[in-house]
Amino acid sequence: GGANGETLVGVAIGDVDGDLFPDLTVTNQTAELATVLRMAAKIPEPPTVHLGADTSICQGDSLLLIATNTNAQYRWNTGATTDRIIAKQTGLYWVEVTNTNGTATDSIRLTVNPAPVVSLGIDEQLCKGESKQLSAFNNAATYLWNTGATTPEITVNKTGNYSVTVNLAGCLGKDTVYISYDSVPVFTLGADALLCKGQQLILLAPLSNANNLRWSNGSVADTLLVTAAGLYSLTISNTCGSFTDDIQVKESNCNVYVPTAFTPDRNNLNETFKPILQGQPLNYTFQVYDRWGTLVFKTNDPAKGWDGKVKGAEVTGNTVFIW
Repeated sequence: GGANGETLVGVAIGDVDGDLFPDLTVTNQTAELATVLRMAAKIPEPPTVHLGADTSICQGDSLLLIATNTNAQYRWNTGATTDRIIAKQTGLYWVEVTNTNGTATDSIRLTVNPAPVVSLGIDEQLCKGESKQLSAFNNAATYLWNTGATTPEITVNKTGNYSVTVNLAGCLGKDTVYISYDSVPVFTLGADALLCKGQQLILLAPLSNANNLRWSNGSVADTLLVTAAGLYSLTISNTCGSFTDDIQVKESNCNVYVPTAFTPDRNNLNETFKPILQGQPLNYTFQVYDRWGTLVFKTNDPAKGWDGKVKGAEVTGNTVFIW
């Protein structure tokens, strides 16, 4: 029954309102339309696209532009037909998105800002007393060095790593350089030496890892074999300069005479006991022991001898010593 007690006799499905969607109609006994149930029309939605606001990036960076829609086709000003592209150059980028329900377009302007050019040069070795100016200048940029300086240039005068970060309108550039220092080589070949007849003497270069060394006979080896008396010199060079030293080698029979007795009686005759040498030895040690092996005297000076005292006291009685 109807709302007013009438009898509903007809039900039909058809397009009443002409929107191409089916409607349910109900009629009464007199074939009058009692009610209509209409199906709401679903309006097709066109594609949407939003590439974002105009923006900027730094040189070497890129921007991903996305225009994804379901069942859509794409046409970019670059000629691409994908749903996304990567932009790396300054310019206006636009896309046209189309599906069965319509077309949408959007555009974005991209500005690529130049990155600062930063080059502190190659690693370098300087000589003691020299200084080096490092420059990272870029117009309208700001600077931060690892030394804490904020100037375009700094002056360095000691060994170390030096780095800088340059900010140009938000774009960063960095570089690092190592500066080391050296000095003119300084060394000594030592005191003049004694060469015993029939023997050999080896002279050593006193500096290791020298850039360049040369002996007076033209040799460039680390050592020099000496078999005759003479004046021998060595020159060592590096990037900061050179230095030369020489040594006089004298030849001798190298005889050693040791007295068999001495008289430490304080009369200024034979007061000390010591070997008598011919020439100046390179190394010298003279020791005196008592019969029980106790050391009573020792010296490395050929000019000094034992005065007969033990621990500063005179020796009394019959005492035997050996050398």
